Amino acid sequence: MNKLITALLLTAILVSCKKTSTEDENYYTLAATVVDFDASTPIAAAKVYVIAYIGGAPLDSALSDVNGKVAFSFKKEGPYKFLTPVKNNYINPMNTVPAHLNYDNRTEFLYLARPSYVNVTVHKTGTYLPSDSVNVQVTGDYAPPPIFQNPGYRLLFKDKAEAPDKIFNLQSAYGRVMGSFFFGASKLHFTTDIIRNGAVISTQKDSTSLIQFSIKNYTLNY
Repeated sequence: MNKLITALLLTAILVSCKKTSTEDENYYTLAATVVDFDASTPIAAAKVYVIAYIGGAPLDSALSDVNGKVAFSFKKEGPYKFLTPVKNNYINPMNTVPAHLNYDNRTEFLYLARPSYVNVTVHKTGTYLPSDSVNVQVTGDYAPPPIFQNPGYRLLFKDKAEAPDKIFNLQSAYGRVMGSFFFGASKLHFTTDIIRNGAVISTQKDSTSLIQFSIKNYTLNY
């Protein structure tokens, strides 16, 4: 009788181990440490979202622990997934997707940067016709919601050229080199077009340097 019980227990253990092993093989892990872009220290309580490469709403999210760590487990099915961190008073300096095979176990670093601010006043100094309009574009900033840097120029505003001054509060990540790549920005760049009768009659290029972790006031004249 004792031998029978022992045999049954061993069989149950073997079946359980085999089942657990099979289940583990059907899942993969996405793990990360959220790190300050400049200080290289871990960031706690950052919300890390799991995003499908094909787009759509986040698939999952979790807060990083006191060591900046977070992990997710997924069944080996569905689209490629990547992680992106968000936290108040931080912006994401790296708009990149890791180059891994789908369903690989991954451990990576996610970076958040403290922003640098530029208060831009757009000011008319020239003389224009009442029908003329001004079109201002900017690149290097993080448009609302400030999660990722804009990949190219975006429209800051378009209005009558004779309009009063306009003020814009922009933010960006003060750039740095990591490996062979430069992330963030050292300057904000502006393109200003004056439009008359539907055609651009003049274009000017301007830029202003960022001040790390600080606020800069800048006047863009046209």
